[in-house]
Amino acid sequence: MTPLFRSCTTLRKLTQLHAHLLVSGSLHSSLHLFRSFPNPDPFMWGVLIKCFLRNRHFRHVISLYHQMLHHLIPMTRFIFPSVVRACSGCGELILGRKVHGRIVKCGYDEDCVVETALLGLYGELGRLGDARKVFDEMSVRDAVSWSSVILSCVENGEVGWRCFEGWCWKGLYRIRLPCSVWPRLVGSWGGGGESPQRIFQSNVGCRGTACWTAMISCYNQGGCYAEALDVFGGMQECGVWPNSVTLMCVLMSCVGLGLLREGKSVHGFVIRKGVDPDLDFVGSALLELYAETGGVSYCQNILDMIGGRNVVQWNTIISVYCQKGLLREALLLFVRIQAHGLMPDSFSMSSALAACGKMGLLELGHQIHGHIVKRGYLDEFVLNSLIDMYSKCGFVDSAYVIFDTMKHPGIITWNSMISGFSSSGNSVMAISLFDQIYLNRLEIDEVTILSVIQACSELGYLEKGKWVHHRLLTSCMRKDLFIDTALTDMYAKCGDLQSAQGVFDTMIERSVVSWSVMIAAYGMHGKIHAAISLFSQMLETGIEPNEVTFMNILSACSHSGAVEEGRLYFRSMRDFGIEPNAEHFACIVDLLSRAGDLNGAYDIIKSIPVSVDASIWGALLNGCRIHQRMDMIKRIEKDLLDITTDDTGYYTLFSNLYAEGGNWEEFGNVRLMMKGIGLRKVPGYSVIEIDKQVNRFGAGDTPLPQMKEIYRYLNSCRKHEMEPNSAVLSWFTEAKVQSSQNEKCSITVLLDQLKDADILPLKDVLMSSDSSHIHAVDLFLEFHSDLGTESVVDLMNGINAKLRVVDLQDLSLGKEFLRDLCRASLACQVFNLRSIHIQKLDMVGSFLRLHTLNLDFCTSLGSLRRDCFSCMPNLTRLSICETRISNLLTTTGALSRLPCLLELRFQSCLCCKGPGSCPGLEGQQKLQTESQEKDETLVSAGKKASRNASNTLKNFVTHHPSPICFEKHYREYIISSLPGLEVLDNFPIRTTERELAKMKSAKYFEYLPYKRLHKESVVSVLNKREMGTSGIHFQKPFKPKQLYHHRNGQNFFLRSLCAAKLGSSTWPLLHPLCNFNHTCKAENKKLRPRQFEYHPSNPSLMVFGTLDGEVVVTNHENGKMVGYIPCIGAMSSILGLCWLNKSPSKLVAGSDNGSLKLLDLNNMSPEVADSCCSSSGAPFEDFEQLTSLHVNSTDDQLLASGYSKGVALYDVGSGRHLQLFSNLHREPINVAKFAHHSPYLFATSSFDHDVKMWDLRQSIRKPCYTASSSRGNVMACFSPDDHYLLVSAVDNEVKQLLVADGRLHTSFEIASTGSPQNYTRSYYMNGRDYIISGSCNEDVVCICCAQTGKRLRDVYLEVNSYMRFVIVISKARMLTIASFLQDESGSSIFVQSLRGDPFRHFNMSILATATRPSFKWEIIKVNLLASSDYAEEHCYGQCLQPSCCLGG
Repeated sequence: MTPLFRSCTTLRKLTQLHAHLLVSGSLHSSLHLFRSFPNPDPFMWGVLIKCFLRNRHFRHVISLYHQMLHHLIPMTRFIFPSVVRACSGCGELILGRKVHGRIVKCGYDEDCVVETALLGLYGELGRLGDARKVFDEMSVRDAVSWSSVILSCVENGEVGWRCFEGWCWKGLYRIRLPCSVWPRLVGSWGGGGESPQRIFQSNVGCRGTACWTAMISCYNQGGCYAEALDVFGGMQECGVWPNSVTLMCVLMSCVGLGLLREGKSVHGFVIRKGVDPDLDFVGSALLELYAETGGVSYCQNILDMIGGRNVVQWNTIISVYCQKGLLREALLLFVRIQAHGLMPDSFSMSSALAACGKMGLLELGHQIHGHIVKRGYLDEFVLNSLIDMYSKCGFVDSAYVIFDTMKHPGIITWNSMISGFSSSGNSVMAISLFDQIYLNRLEIDEVTILSVIQACSELGYLEKGKWVHHRLLTSCMRKDLFIDTALTDMYAKCGDLQSAQGVFDTMIERSVVSWSVMIAAYGMHGKIHAAISLFSQMLETGIEPNEVTFMNILSACSHSGAVEEGRLYFRSMRDFGIEPNAEHFACIVDLLSRAGDLNGAYDIIKSIPVSVDASIWGALLNGCRIHQRMDMIKRIEKDLLDITTDDTGYYTLFSNLYAEGGNWEEFGNVRLMMKGIGLRKVPGYSVIEIDKQVNRFGAGDTPLPQMKEIYRYLNSCRKHEMEPNSAVLSWFTEAKVQSSQNEKCSITVLLDQLKDADILPLKDVLMSSDSSHIHAVDLFLEFHSDLGTESVVDLMNGINAKLRVVDLQDLSLGKEFLRDLCRASLACQVFNLRSIHIQKLDMVGSFLRLHTLNLDFCTSLGSLRRDCFSCMPNLTRLSICETRISNLLTTTGALSRLPCLLELRFQSCLCCKGPGSCPGLEGQQKLQTESQEKDETLVSAGKKASRNASNTLKNFVTHHPSPICFEKHYREYIISSLPGLEVLDNFPIRTTERELAKMKSAKYFEYLPYKRLHKESVVSVLNKREMGTSGIHFQKPFKPKQLYHHRNGQNFFLRSLCAAKLGSSTWPLLHPLCNFNHTCKAENKKLRPRQFEYHPSNPSLMVFGTLDGEVVVTNHENGKMVGYIPCIGAMSSILGLCWLNKSPSKLVAGSDNGSLKLLDLNNMSPEVADSCCSSSGAPFEDFEQLTSLHVNSTDDQLLASGYSKGVALYDVGSGRHLQLFSNLHREPINVAKFAHHSPYLFATSSFDHDVKMWDLRQSIRKPCYTASSSRGNVMACFSPDDHYLLVSAVDNEVKQLLVADGRLHTSFEIASTGSPQNYTRSYYMNGRDYIISGSCNEDVVCICCAQTGKRLRDVYLEVNSYMRFVIVISKARMLTIASFLQDESGSSIFVQSLRGDPFRHFNMSILATATRPSFKWEIIKVNLLASSDYAEEHCYGQCLQPSCCLGG
């Protein structure tokens, strides 16, 4: 190719060579050449585009078009048609419209070729309206454009035809369309409007032979043979001379209509006119004509005339012979093919195999099979014929061997195999193949349905038959006469006469077979009158009975004893032209014999003109046995001994008659006769359907190992007077044998298939001491169960010793069952649990054998109790995917108590189901290990391992991750914290990765401060680092003066994260406030906190209000009560408390009934008393529906908000109502708060999603600004320095706004629960460094960084189930958090309110409620820097002066 390029001395020659490359199909070479040009012209672009279009690379065409636009290459009218066709090929309608617009801009919209391409685009994409617009605007409409628009219409179905009838009919009269258009037009015609054939005939320009031939062929393909002959007649009227192809099509029309006379006329026309003298085209059609119309004698003559020049002609006549039943002649022709020097093809082989199958010529079929293998004709068509041949010859096993070798058998092959099994009596295998078809999602047709219905009928498999019937009704499959008849027969033989009658009644068309089947159904069910009535109805409809009909009605009369009716029907057979055969005589003899007329039966046998077979004598023998007529047996003994048959039933009946008469000698002679013939008595068997499966039990069968348990279960059901559960029987039947030596097996119990009454019999079997065959029980619950909790617990306790797998995927049994389950002692080895009720994992029972625990999809699980895994020392595999677990510290602390843990996952690989190592990563891990062995130092190994691990993890597709997986350095922290772990998240842990994890943990994570040699607070440690004195250990802790002094340090926020998240205790110290019941005169008096506030200047005091309207001031450090007020008005909850800054002994309290009072600590009683103290100032006016109250920084004004959508302003000194601001929000106001440093600025938050800032110095008609949330707002509070406003909305939507203008500063990463009643409250802690947030429907407090919004840590409200809070904390300075004692463990605990301690870092207080076992409110304190494991250690943090009061 290179010399050719070098010989191109001019651009024209080079362009010609390029075009040649494109036309010849060398796309790669042409594209390489094209790119070698610095500035190719539009012609070269167009040639390249057309080349890609010719090869159907539509996307490349569009890409080249965009490149032309990018490089500003001028467009020509030759480029646009190719681009438009590419858009049509890709289905890009929008891009096509854009190209259309550019065509208009470039002025090519009147070009005929471009417009035709646009017509094709809109037509192919179904936009007929746009195609109509383009067509109407065309100035020149040639045949191509008309063809395009016509084909667009007919290809769009009914809608296209409506457009066609009103748009294109007239055009058909004016233009000459191509021949290829007319067949498609005729084929899609739906019958409306004018016939396309008439328009075709009236179209003067369409009189060519090719067009007429195309029309005739089109009608033939649609089965419209008469219309095809009409077109041929019109062709002759128009004087158009037919060619050989035309005559061949006409002959095929005659074949379709069975018109031998007209076919002969066409044959004569061929001979007279010499159209096809050698019969090259019409020869095969003539063969098929004479073979189909009965002129078989002519076929040989035609074959001799044409000389059998090709195998197709031989195949035609062989196929017709097979269809006509001339099987011997067909096989002789097959042999003659090779004598004429031709080689049979696949069609010849298939026809010959079909003939062998019908005649039962197995040996010849074997020979043809060998020839097929030798010649390699192993296509699906031939293999189907082989399967059919072997099945019909009775060698269904050989047929199945062929079927099993086929990789992708089609539905015809499946049908052949199912029909073969069904016809050979192996109906179980036929149904099994049908199940495989359904599981493989192959398309099921009518033949499949018919075959499987017949198999169900043979087995009596009613449930399967009903399922097939339902499948037939719900699918779009056409239900025909054969299927309806088969369904009727199936229901009748399965005993469901009502369903059989229903199918029969709904049949639109009924054949004599359908009537016969229904008559037989009535007969086998003993309904003789219904059978007789149906026979009369059949005669009234004009359908004459056949031999089977009379046999069925005679059999019905025989079984019901209707002798006279039987005689009548037997005599009337000749009236319908039917001669009785042996089966009819057997029926009438059986009828008379059963009725006792043995002499009459014998007379009929003697009058039979043909030889009497064993079935007729057997009917007479049966009558003799019924009526004990031994004399009749002596009379016919000679005739009976002369019969030779292979029916063992006949000899068995004969011998049993001798045995009943005591003639044992003759009994032995008959049995010796059976033995001499080689016959054996076939043992009887029973078929029972259990759990939609057919089970066969025969006499003398070897019992299964689990049959003992089945009998025991049946006896237990009888003992408890209950019906056996078919599901339980199927479990015992399907029990898998585990060891062939001792025949032990396991059983799978599905709880969703049990009822409460099934528990006792099942437990009796599984608990029996001699139940040695069942050594393991697997317990599953996948769907909703109707079992009660007591029944499940009773069953699990009873079979606990044999439990192996417990899989509870749907916990419809409730929370109580879960609690009992976690406290139980289970001996199972695998425990899979999925429930939405688990919030904290607290398993305190005994699980000593448990090695695998799966808690995936426990979507409410948020924390692990510290000792939750102590009861499972042998646990090696743990999976906790798709949960709410997010805390690295507490989680690893709990997991560290598992000494044998090897495999752990919080997220799964997409290709893995279990916690093991992902097989797809083994090859990459091997390469990683080999590369690590070549490294010389640990550092270089760590770096390389990091790169390899990073590259490998890119291919690691995670699935269902828990929130903990998104924590920074999550994998490294888990690996370093659990040194025995081998697999994490299906990803194996290598040695180098473990070393790298240790280095990262040492770099990013610091040890817990309470484990240091010199006990120091985290704040002290951080301040030492800031001052550069971290290497010096002080005897006294460092005392910082202000929290904000070192904010300008470069790593301030990084260290604050460490302090809050990683430097704190794993399980912080929890402690409730002391109970004051001992000071109350009434023993049953309990204080139930509802609201609380820290004192603004005294770090020891706290005030809280109760649900009963009481106000209590306490020293929260030593637990002593300082002041108590019984109630401030009517019995109502305290919703508002606020200390006065300038008068530290005074506070304002408000209840939800609207009562407001100014209280003085000096006037309060130090113990619980019934008398109420007096207010220290003037009484306040009531404010109805109070929600909150707050005093400004100067203590002169008070704000009260309520559900009335308004805010009231009070004078604190006089209690006077100054002003009422109404309708500040569209919905009730939850809180109104003053700023800490401005006495005029206040904020309001409401359920209307808005937070508004107001200024008392301005008009209250309009707020300073409004900030909105996506949900209703619950709380708003100012930061200590009034720089920020913290807003809390429903369901954990927390954000921090700038006080100046309301712009969003920080949004906090707290997950929502989806509950619209999950009211969230958030406050500041450690000044304004941190945010603490809790919600009333959750048991967790989230700690976030106020500057970054990062969620640092979650603190859960929990307490150990085995210890009480008896720790002395008077010397420890603590925060407060909610928790409960041992009697409340396991209860549902929720956060109601919380505050950060204004005097102590990393301390907070939380008001929490418990809903079980009794509704209880309590204030709990927590110290994040102290651990419950080291409660005796003190945390020497320095008290700081508060920047302001955080009340409200």
